Amino acid sequence: ALLNVGLRGLENPNLGTWAGRLYVNGEAKNTKKTYAEYNPVTGEPDELCWHGRRWLEALQQDFAARADWTCNVPEDCNHAPIVCADELDISGAAGDTVALSAVVSDPDGDEMKTAWWVYEEACEYSGEFKGLDVWGTDEAQTSFTIPKDAQKGDYFTVILEVSDLSDAPMTRYAEFVISAI
Repeated sequence: ALLNVGLRGLENPNLGTWAGRLYVNGEAKNTKKTYAEYNPVTGEPDELCWHGRRWLEALQQDFAARADWTCNVPEDCNHAPIVCADELDISGAAGDTVALSAVVSDPDGDEMKTAWWVYEEACEYSGEFKGLDVWGTDEAQTSFTIPKDAQKGDYFTVILEVSDLSDAPMTRYAEFVISAI
């Protein structure tokens, strides 16, 4: 998954890419957390499952759109939305609310849908993941409140996911890392 879709796993393997996050013996690199996906056949935790399953639909839709490029003229094909964010690394004190924003556009003029979410597996938080959320999730800007019990060194990964609304939708991301200071 070396295609740059806005996920930052090439900078830090804990953040992940469309291929998932880097795990060594069931432990995510650079974190103490272990993570077991559920095997879709047995319903049981399975360390051997592919950790990129979350991204599978977007990856396959992207492939379908790119396949169209091989047999159609460019103006008859779908192209990925553009997601630009100036500040992806943000710091704040416990209890602070930080603003997150991006500029999104679509080169084909397609309508787009946006979604913001906390990527818990790619966070490093000494507290309990309860009620962590973002606000204004259907816009290109949102806010995130650093938990009051966050410790220095904790960080939170928030994803902006932007998909165009077409027959073969393409999805791009901005991955924000909010560090507690």
